[in-house]
Amino acid sequence: MRWMKYGDGPMTGDVTNVEPAPDLKKARRIPVTGSVRAGPDGYLVQDNTLEGWVDYWTGDPRAYALRVKGDSMHPRYRAGEFVVITPSIEAQPGRDVVVKLSDGNCVLKQLNWIRGDELQLLSINNGYAPMTISRREVECVERVAGSVGGDSMIF
Repeated sequence: MRWMKYGDGPMTGDVTNVEPAPDLKKARRIPVTGSVRAGPDGYLVQDNTLEGWVDYWTGDPRAYALRVKGDSMHPRYRAGEFVVITPSIEAQPGRDVVVKLSDGNCVLKQLNWIRGDELQLLSINNGYAPMTISRREVECVERVAGSVGGDSMIF
């Protein structure tokens, strides 16, 4: 740690052991490629249309956002919010993910575990049962980096 005079900072003449904070990462525009809608079975449908952009702090050049519709992950994600997906960062158990299935559906869930040729997904909303899916049914598992409010859309 470096000692500096407050003349280097906001108060002149005093000495402190507090270093200046590093510069914050800059947010960048992430495309909103559609929305996800919850069905009665917890499945979601991605409509793959460019709706606009949201600003988010990620270095993943392949990042994209989806508008949440439905309640399978409530209260963590509410209808109208946007989840930001970072496909270049590997999803780990315990993290929220979007799982694209070979039948064209996708789900927004928490990755519980991957064992052999199966994986288990959980909803935050207790009204939805855990899903155990064969890896043969999975096209890809992509990590959710976070979310931004429903009023964050830039047109």
